Amino acid sequence: MIHEVTTQVKKNVLKLPYEERFKALQNAYSGKTAYIVSCGPTLNEFDFNKLRDRLKDELVICVKQTYDVLSDVCDFHVYNCGNYKNYDYSKNADCISVECTSYPQFLNEQCDLKFFINERNFARSVSIMKNFDDWTLEGQERPYGPGIMYEIVFYLAQYLGVDKLVTIGWDNTLTIDANQKGFHFYDCKGKENIDQFVTHNEVDKNLAAFKSLPMEASITTDCIADFYFWLKSVGVDLQILSHLNPAPKFIPRIDIENFI
Repeated sequence: MIHEVTTQVKKNVLKLPYEERFKALQNAYSGKTAYIVSCGPTLNEFDFNKLRDRLKDELVICVKQTYDVLSDVCDFHVYNCGNYKNYDYSKNADCISVECTSYPQFLNEQCDLKFFINERNFARSVSIMKNFDDWTLEGQERPYGPGIMYEIVFYLAQYLGVDKLVTIGWDNTLTIDANQKGFHFYDCKGKENIDQFVTHNEVDKNLAAFKSLPMEASITTDCIADFYFWLKSVGVDLQILSHLNPAPKFIPRIDIENFI
């Protein structure tokens, strides 16, 4: 069972000095499929109970607040300083928490692994430079994506040894249709609910960060194909479960009806 593997991997991680912990992850899930659950509004198209049941025996990487709705099936929880909240890991003591941030201090001192982003410069971001091989997970410094998927999530999955990635709720777009009312699944549930999902550093309230979102969306969209081919070159197939994601049509898509 995947979650039993995660329990043992976490024990191995915690045995090592902090700066070496990531080494315990290498190829720990060789040949498996990783399901990456992100915070896009299309996540609301799932019945969360059915989604949990579908993922209960799979390798699940939860991004940010998706942990709150999938904590019991989460193997890895990855977050950064954007839209941060204080997460309750008592819900799943075996989940491996991964922090990726440009802050020198810990966001959560209980995190199992911390990775540092040294600079935030669009011109030198991995999406612009496309120097993907330079950022494989052999060290704790990470590139500026922009975006957590490019900074750590894809690289983490590749380092774990998986041969297939399926993204769920990775919409990667600022274009919201008439039935969607926000950039994240928790926005769509109504602004009155945001306090339970965001503790601090809400991007929508940071004027500088908010103004950079269109540029960020353009850069990350333009890089999807490049990341797809790089993942393929290192033996990882990428599939997307989202009708909003503007990825090129040659990247395989999965429909909810065929997934649940």
